[in-house]
Amino acid sequence: MTARNLARGLALGAGAWVLAAGITAGLGWVVAEVTGEEPVDSQLIANLASTLPPLVAIGIIGILTPVAEELFFRWVAVNAWEREHGTRAAVLGSAVLFGVAHVSGGTWLALPAILLLGVILAVVYVNTRSLPLVIGMHVAYNSLSLAVLFAVGV
Repeated sequence: MTARNLARGLALGAGAWVLAAGITAGLGWVVAEVTGEEPVDSQLIANLASTLPPLVAIGIIGILTPVAEELFFRWVAVNAWEREHGTRAAVLGSAVLFGVAHVSGGTWLALPAILLLGVILAVVYVNTRSLPLVIGMHVAYNSLSLAVLFAVGV
């Protein structure tokens, strides 16, 4: 069951990545239309990834980081907040914490997509209680992000 949930997570993570990329691109377009200037895209992770060999970046950013983050944001934060404040507060609280942690050092345009990803991951975790599933989703999301970064020449 664990391998199956991990595989399902990888597929769901790819879909979440497409959704998030669309949201971020759409917000970038709106900002460009309103201000007449392209938004500045300064991402801490993109800068870090550009300093590492691709396989090392994929290992650290694409695999190890999602495992650690899911253990914290879903297994620790969701479970603790759910015990104390209920499921809705746990989902929203963990998503906001996830968003704040990811936007620090990055662009604010990514915040809506990251918040949405945090909500999706929390809802999937609450409904399945499967860490391998949400880890798979997060690994797929981060790995696709890295693949795009390397494809366009970080």
